Amino acid sequence: GDSVASPLLDGLLQPEQYREYYWSSVRAPACPPSCGLPASLDPPAPLVSWLVPIRNSENFVSDCLASIDAQIGISPGCFEVVFVEDRSDDRTLAVLHRLCAERPDVRIIQNTCQLGLGGSLSEGWEHCRGDFIARLDADDEAEPERLSRQLRYLEQHKSISVLGSKTRPFWTELRKCTIERLGEKEDGRVVAVVWREDFGNQTSRQREQISLAQQGDNIHVVQGPAEYYGCRVVSVGEHSLMLTPERWKELLKEAQGRKGEVILQRRDLLEPAQGSKALHPLRVRA
Repeated sequence: GDSVASPLLDGLLQPEQYREYYWSSVRAPACPPSCGLPASLDPPAPLVSWLVPIRNSENFVSDCLASIDAQIGISPGCFEVVFVEDRSDDRTLAVLHRLCAERPDVRIIQNTCQLGLGGSLSEGWEHCRGDFIARLDADDEAEPERLSRQLRYLEQHKSISVLGSKTRPFWTELRKCTIERLGEKEDGRVVAVVWREDFGNQTSRQREQISLAQQGDNIHVVQGPAEYYGCRVVSVGEHSLMLTPERWKELLKEAQGRKGEVILQRRDLLEPAQGSKALHPLRVRA
């Protein structure tokens, strides 16, 4: 008798019956049409955009960013940071790139010319995607509860669009010294004999001993005369420790023998709050 053809043979001997199924693949050109790459999907807009104009603040910006990250009750992904770099003369831009290299929530806007504070704010405003915009200068820090308290107030008072607060000032200055000799302790501290140089508010030269230790990315003076209280090392010679904090011991050894200047930044404690409640820093309902 006649043998029944298998479905495979039916497809080979009578391809027309599969025409409706394979038409698109048979008719597809060998080369794909030329076109651009697909557009990336935009991430959801953050609740808050921190707008931070910055100029010549290489020694402050890391603390500024750390205070933003330390906001209480605000989870990652709820905010973004927009730095507007206003043609700094120092290493601010390099420090920014180091701090933000692996931070998709942080963007750096570079002005093509120096615009000043007002111009930088106007330039950065267009890049903010949040429902609220928080103002902060790069040499300032935000109190841990600032964002949550101001957002809660705006939520309770829908008619208010601009909200301010009092400020707590702190005083800083740079100090200069040179290293005569140093030694490293078993616990990782470095003990150095230094010469305090005539610089800024320092009006005399004096030979002193200090101890240095790393705390996070900062190199602090942990023991020494009262003049060094609250000091951290920000640069050694031509090298900024804001860029390469891991090299601090190596750089100090190279400066030994008074071959390079060591710049320290001293910061005093916060002063009492002052100013009108309607002034800087601001939270704006965008």
